[in-house]
Amino acid sequence: MTSVIQGWADAVRELRKGDIPFLVIEIDDVNVRPAQLRELSLALVGLGLEKPDSVAAALVPMPVMRTAGGLDERLLAGIRTLGRWRRRTGEPISGWRHTYFERLAGKYGKSNGVIEELGLDHISHIIEKINSWDKDIHAGLYAHTNLPGDRLRIRGAPCLQYIQIELHDKSKFTLNALYRSHDYGNKCLGNLIGLCRLGALISE
Repeated sequence: MTSVIQGWADAVRELRKGDIPFLVIEIDDVNVRPAQLRELSLALVGLGLEKPDSVAAALVPMPVMRTAGGLDERLLAGIRTLGRWRRRTGEPISGWRHTYFERLAGKYGKSNGVIEELGLDHISHIIEKINSWDKDIHAGLYAHTNLPGDRLRIRGAPCLQYIQIELHDKSKFTLNALYRSHDYGNKCLGNLIGLCRLGALISE
């Protein structure tokens, strides 16, 4: 069984060998052991890199996975967590005003505790479609991360362009994520963890 961390580490070793046109990471175990992640985070921060859990939180904050209750309560727990983070640090969470999670959940957590509606809750919409189709259809569901207020920049849009959920049968789906750009050393592990959380949330 290859874990998220092991798959990431194996890929790092391959990339260090030289020019790699493309790379496939196969992960069998999407669970991340907290103790192992803490140890690795300390090492990465020591190298001047971001903590993987902080990167993952921009896609799915951990309280979403830990909160009891329905989907609405869990998504709001994530939005409130991001708002508290802004209030506590006074800093933006990413180079864009809204995190991936907020763009996908359709809500923005302000530092003053107010929750601002952004538009469609893509996560709930995807889960609703899967359930209404009884999970028994081969189809693709898309969720784009762009917002109407986004302005074109020299470096384009947010790195995560969209996610796709491809249903195969009643017990299996594929989650595809398209990134326009990717800082492998600094972001990839956190993004993999965040995508695993998103897949787990949808599968529940």
